[in-house]
Amino acid sequence: MITITDRAAQEAVRILGEQGKPTAMVRVWIAGAGCGGFQYGLGIDEKEPGEGDQVFETEGMRLVVDPESFAHLDGSTLAWVDDADNQGFNIENPNPAPECGSSCCGEEHGHEGECGDAGCCG
Repeated sequence: MITITDRAAQEAVRILGEQGKPTAMVRVWIAGAGCGGFQYGLGIDEKEPGEGDQVFETEGMRLVVDPESFAHLDGSTLAWVDDADNQGFNIENPNPAPECGSSCCGEEHGHEGECGDAGCCG
C-alpha cells in the first residue's frame, strides 16, 4: 500500500485542475536506483490503469503505480513538502535501495526509458 497525505492529495487535485485534467491520475514509478538510493518519476496519466497496476485514492486524487515499481514502493508515503528549501511532492520510502553493484540497470520499467537512463550505471 502507498499512503497519500491529505496535503499531497489536495495539491495533486489542485494541479490537475489547473492543467485542465481534473479526472486524470498521478502516476509514480521507479526511474532509477543505485548507490544513492531510488530515483522517482511522477507525472499525469490520463490512460486507464494497465494490467497489474495498483491504484490508490485519497481526497479525490488517484495514484497509479506499475507492478515493478510497486514492489519497491510498497509501504511508502507520498507527501507534499513546502518549506524554505523545497516545494513539491516527496516520496518517503522505507524500503532499502539496491546495494552498489546490484542496481536495476537495463531493466525496463515501461516508462520514458530504462532504469539506466537515470544514472544508476555509473
